[in-house]
Formats: sequence, C-alpha cells, structure tokens
Amino acid sequence: MIGVLCGLVAVMLTHGLYFVEKLFKRYSHVHWMWWPAIGGVVVGVCGLIFTPSMGVGYVNIKHLLGGKGGLEFAGLLLLTRIVSWTVALGSGTSDSTMAPLFNIGSELGAVVAIVTLHLIPHADVNVRAAALVGMAALFCGATWTPLTSIVFAFETTLRPNGLAPIVAGYTTSFLVSCALMRSNLLTEKFARHSGRALFHPQANFMDSVLVKEAFTPNPVYLNGDETCAMARKKVATDAK
Repeated sequence: MIGVLCGLVAVMLTHGLYFVEKLFKRYSHVHWMWWPAIGGVVVGVCGLIFTPSMGVGYVNIKHLLGGKGGLEFAGLLLLTRIVSWTVALGSGTSDSTMAPLFNIGSELGAVVAIVTLHLIPHADVNVRAAALVGMAALFCGATWTPLTSIVFAFETTLRPNGLAPIVAGYTTSFLVSCALMRSNLLTEKFARHSGRALFHPQANFMDSVLVKEAFTPNPVYLNGDETCAMARKKVATDAK
C-alpha cells in the first residue's frame, strides 16, 4: 500500500512541480527575478503554519525513523512540505531533490502506518519501518533509481532486516510511476522542452526521431502519363 501511494504521489509531485513552473511563466508581466521571492513567501507561510517544515529536514527524518511524532505531526509535515517544496522549486529557486523526497516519503509512510493502526488496532504495523519504506519508495518512484534508493535507505539506517520491505515498497512505487509517466522527475523538464530522454539503456533509436525530422517535405511527384523528358525537367527544376 505504501508503494502504491508513493508511486501516485511521485507522479503528483512531478506534474505539480512543472505545473507551478508553467504557472510562473504564464504571468510573464512579473519579472522572473521576483519568482524565487514569491516562492520564498509561500515557504515562509508554510513555516508559520508548521515550523518543522522549514530547513533541510534531516531532523524530521530522524524523528520519524525513531518512531516519534503522531498523526498530526506527520500529516501537517507532509502537506506543508509538499506545498513548500513544489512552489519553491517551481519558482526557480535552486533546491535539492533527495532530501525533500526523503522527507515527504518518510512522512507519507508514517501517516499510512499510523492511520492503519487507528483503523486496525491489532495490526502488526511498525511506524518506523513504514517511514523507512516510504522514504525509499517515493525517491525511487520520482527518480526511477531503484539501486540508489536501496543504497541510500540502507546507508541511512544500517539495518539489513529492513531491506525486504524496502525492496517491496520501492518496486511497487517504481512500477506504478513507470505506468503513469513517460519521464521521471529528473528528465521531465528536458522532455517538456522538446528533448527526448531515453530511459531504457538499449532503447530503439527510432523512439528518439520525430516524423518531421525524417520525412521529405515537398517531394517531387510524377504523373503516369508524363514522358521521361518531362520528368527529367521537373527533377532538374526542383534541384535548383
């Protein structure tokens, strides 16, 4: 369940990020110099609503992986972090992707686990493990980097017994994200600017060629009742 939700959230974050970027460009009467300042205002408002959403967020990850914080903490942090990060990055501010995705993923995993325990009190759900799975699953779903996700998650915790649920979570998230997106968070911008990023290592070259780049515009055509002399003249005229 965490893997499915992380895959869907990864799609939402990718499209939401570039939607915000497009929104800023649409209002071109506001000089681009002010875009990061507007994004900073939104980040500040999110910080006023919930202070822990400010900063890099490693403290929040440690907090959630330690099993601390309830539904209110994880839920508010999840919402404010999603809004502040997408608006800040979409406004043109230079920002990271790894730490925010780890933050949002761990918060999402913790929320799922806490809600599950509220609905099914006797469910054997570990909130700390759920936060860890969510952290790796969202990062993988957004960036399509399975091996990197598992290495980062293991490096963060040094808990080999958490590898099995991590693999299950990020695999599900990866499949959901690939099914719903043609490009990931890292290549979507390139694809939207007429670039064609090939994900598969052994991709078909024809996938990167557009029809307008391969066809011949205004071809010379011949009628069946034309003589060879007429055809030669038509071809020579077209060549000039």
